[in-house]
Amino acid sequence: MKPILKSQKLQQEFEENGFVRVPFLSEQQADALFTLYKTIEEKHTQIGIPFITTSHSNNHELIRKADGFIAEIFKPEMDRILYDYKILFGNFLIKQTGIESATPLHQDTSFVDEHQYSSISIWVALQDTDKNNGCMRFVKGSHKFRFTVRPSHAYPWHFEELKPRLEKLLIDYPSKKGEAFIFHHAVIHASYANNTNSPRIAALMAAYPAEAELMMFFQQPNNPEKMQRYRMDKEAFLHFVKDKPPVMGKLIGTEKTDFSKVTDAEFSKMINRTSLLQKLTNNLFFWKKNKLNTRYVANI
Repeated sequence: MKPILKSQKLQQEFEENGFVRVPFLSEQQADALFTLYKTIEEKHTQIGIPFITTSHSNNHELIRKADGFIAEIFKPEMDRILYDYKILFGNFLIKQTGIESATPLHQDTSFVDEHQYSSISIWVALQDTDKNNGCMRFVKGSHKFRFTVRPSHAYPWHFEELKPRLEKLLIDYPSKKGEAFIFHHAVIHASYANNTNSPRIAALMAAYPAEAELMMFFQQPNNPEKMQRYRMDKEAFLHFVKDKPPVMGKLIGTEKTDFSKVTDAEFSKMINRTSLLQKLTNNLFFWKKNKLNTRYVANI
């Protein structure tokens, strides 16, 4: 696959872990985006659930406005650190107060053919985050556990019966205002509940390689053995209504689903294989680095 990040070090970290944490927005940019959010805050809180994303509203006007706010500030910074990635859609993420605001272990929806490409999310804290107000948590290397097609939105998760083991592998990642997590949509992640007295606000932008074809896999509620594949574009995603087929998507076909559960034995093999791949990747990276250094010294 083509590199995603212009920094070789960050690219290697992304390939190994499935995510990187980077400085992204200045304090002034984060404050500006927070101020823009406040102009549409009421429409978000009216959704009335513990963990709110703009897309939960199914309000096309609100979704387009939030996407525009986020894209305007994110795009120059994306171009600074990423190769040719296009904006898909942006959301504000509001974690209300209370235990029910925790985000459970999950993987995000598939947007591209992940045999060839990596679609990503850029998650940015608009205030400092920690365990108390709901910081991000990741399972390192989990984007390589098993290739899966992840339809929209509810489906029998392959790792459902392994949540106790996955919980032990989660690592907490507090962040400073303006920091970003850039992560592969297949990486397993979660976040704590917000136990403070005020909502925790973040902004997220989904993005994809410019040459990749966008698609959506829709799980038919009344036919669990069949999954529809749609060809999509940005407009189709902006108009998508949760739990309904995309009205602006083009149906390509219907295919059989495979939601077989990962067993304990299979999971142990995945962990061992991922650890081995990480060691090999690290060795290759340091070999290349040392070879370049040796060549540089020789030329002096």
